[in-house]
Amino acid sequence: MSRHLVSLGLGPVKGFITAARRTRDLWFGSYALSEVSKAAARALLEQGARLVFPAPGRDGEPGSETRDLEPDSPLTVPNKVLAVLPEGLEPERAVEAARKAAEDRWADLAREVYDEVSGFVDRALWKEQVGDVIEFYAAWVPLDGDYAAARREVERLLDGRKALRDFAPALGREGVPKSSLDGARESVLLRNRADPKRLTRRGIKEGEHLDAVGLVKRLGAPGQLRNRGVASVCRVAADPWVRGVQAAGGEAEVLLKEIRERCEGLEGLVSRVHAPVYQDFPFEGEVLFTWRHPAFLEEAKKLEETGSGPLHEMLRDIEERLGVLREKGFGEPLPYLAVLAADGDRMGEVLSGLGSEDAHQRLSRALASFAEEAGGILKRNRGVLVYSGGDDVLAFVPLDTCLKAARELHEEFGRRMDDALGRKPDTGGAAGPTLSVGIAVGHFLDPLDDLLDLADEALREAKRPDRNGLCVWLRTRGLTSEVRVRGRWSPADSSGDGRQSNLADDLELFSRWFLEDRLPARAAFELRSMAEHYEGLARRHQPEFKDDSELPADLLEVVRADARRVLSRKSGQAGKLAPEMVDRILGPAQGTALGPLRLRDLAATLVLARHIARTVRQADRGPRRPGSSGDRGGGGD
Repeated sequence: MSRHLVSLGLGPVKGFITAARRTRDLWFGSYALSEVSKAAARALLEQGARLVFPAPGRDGEPGSETRDLEPDSPLTVPNKVLAVLPEGLEPERAVEAARKAAEDRWADLAREVYDEVSGFVDRALWKEQVGDVIEFYAAWVPLDGDYAAARREVERLLDGRKALRDFAPALGREGVPKSSLDGARESVLLRNRADPKRLTRRGIKEGEHLDAVGLVKRLGAPGQLRNRGVASVCRVAADPWVRGVQAAGGEAEVLLKEIRERCEGLEGLVSRVHAPVYQDFPFEGEVLFTWRHPAFLEEAKKLEETGSGPLHEMLRDIEERLGVLREKGFGEPLPYLAVLAADGDRMGEVLSGLGSEDAHQRLSRALASFAEEAGGILKRNRGVLVYSGGDDVLAFVPLDTCLKAARELHEEFGRRMDDALGRKPDTGGAAGPTLSVGIAVGHFLDPLDDLLDLADEALREAKRPDRNGLCVWLRTRGLTSEVRVRGRWSPADSSGDGRQSNLADDLELFSRWFLEDRLPARAAFELRSMAEHYEGLARRHQPEFKDDSELPADLLEVVRADARRVLSRKSGQAGKLAPEMVDRILGPAQGTALGPLRLRDLAATLVLARHIARTVRQADRGPRRPGSSGDRGGGGD
């Protein structure tokens, strides 16, 4: 019997990861899927298979492959396993062992939660749902010599098997509420048997219904991971403000410390955050937004069954101290954060070009090392990593650090891929695998699935039309439409001084000009209004145009001249815009068409830069000058 190349696909990705109302649901979904895939890979390894993807044992020490695949190990395994089976090992037997290992690992994770909730769940419904979760697909082909051809064939077969997925009959229960996460399954919670306060303390809100999968995601994780660093979106949004107050020191820092002390006594109202990066203020950030305090007072009334009590008193103390900080010029935290999604480009082309198991293993190890380093990059930038496996990254990041995190991820991915493929960096990023990044900027009260969908769409936009892109998509509660801008990581346009720039450069530079009060806020909105006017005018004569270069040259000259006129008469607190600044904003006069579409993108870039500048001001400058661009907080805007 010849060797075989076997490919496994596990799921469900949607049910495990994206069906979520809390960041913890997301994190545990990705953790559980990795654990299930890891168990399947370990089962193949124990039967003598050579793992190609994932490729454990990066340190090369004896036994390191097995250790990397142990439960709860640091290695993250995507829902994909590729392995070479030795001669004499029947593929059916190896695949069945991998299937059983995957299902057993999921059962272990679910059992730990069931032991905690058995008193208030429908036992029969729980058992039914837990046993019908894992999706497992497998395909294999003989491996007689041509590895690249065998890999293409086994992936073709696996895709065909997935298309013929098993559709089990629905087993619904009449009159039983559906899960609040996705409505796919009935809730297993028997609320008449549960202590409401206990559910609240464990993160299950009043009136929330969860199926077995949802409960495992909300309550699961072994003891050592129970308090793993998972922070809510409001804590991420509030982080620049927290850092700014701390950086100011003195009375401001004392006031924040007193607020922290009072949060210690608000059990049941304010959840603790166990993320190491947020231990300077280890509580959910919502308590720092005074416009959210009426909701806290309502919850306190339910817990104390009175209009006053210790919880009410501590909330009033917190509000008083926040008021003092506001009077000292710190304002309120800005309620926006960034959801960062990244994905490798041209990975299919790269894999198709790999001619051996060894080359594929090197690439797999490079992807694993990048996934590990991604966690460090996000931590350094005060982000909350949800998932990092292979070439995929999902994270929540404060708005003031999101561009830096995106740039570092992009550069690190390029370095790892160059090393793995033996490429020289000076050959240019476009020839090899690159990392596209989508960033969605939204309000922390926006539904979590909406934020994730927006980040997903931003990532798809970043990849169009030529990949290696960055797309930032802003959705605020004050703007009548979303603001979106896309550019490439590689140098795209030459500025007036000959310097190469890209979208990240522009956003960082314009943000700095806003911070220095050299760029007035109204400039962005006037340019956007001008772009809408000229686009309407152009479409009356040329309805189908898709690029500014398709428009008459005299119209492009008028647009540029009008934009220059608007910017040249604008003044920030530091004075009028210098001519070289206007040139830098508008780009080179030769070689780049400045029409209504590019002007619209330019206005969007300035709007985004202003939002970033406001959070940078909160994080780095402490108290703000009245009338500065970061002067307002609150729940609107």
